[in-house]
Amino acid sequence: MTLLGTVFVAGRVYSRVISMGKIYLDDYITLFSICLCIIYVGLAGAAISHGGGRHLDTLSQEDVKKALYYTVISFVPGVSSFTISKFAVVVLLRKLLNPGRAHRIVMWIVSIIYGLLALGMLVINFAQCTPARAQWLEADGKC
Repeated sequence: MTLLGTVFVAGRVYSRVISMGKIYLDDYITLFSICLCIIYVGLAGAAISHGGGRHLDTLSQEDVKKALYYTVISFVPGVSSFTISKFAVVVLLRKLLNPGRAHRIVMWIVSIIYGLLALGMLVINFAQCTPARAQWLEADGKC
């Protein structure tokens, strides 16, 4: 699915360059978002290669640590990839629909709240254990 998304983003950027001669802010945001998605897929693949998705009893202690590490770390680009793309939608809708001031404000407020909630989720993800490394069993800690 990420490959399919990348193909569509590439097609969008290519058509923008051909038809308009340049790419705009929403295209840059979308490109950044798809890059984060590709990074996420790579990290999730690393987790899977170390046994992520399998029962912990079937894995060595080292594979458990690495699978947990890559899973936890992958949340950052994963969540960011679908959060940041919302801002591209707002920029595009603003250009296409030319909404009134009130609608623009609502679109930006909703997007910013969504972004802040996603940021909060990422902070909680790493703050739930002290130290954060305790999540992937690299240190003793409390979760």
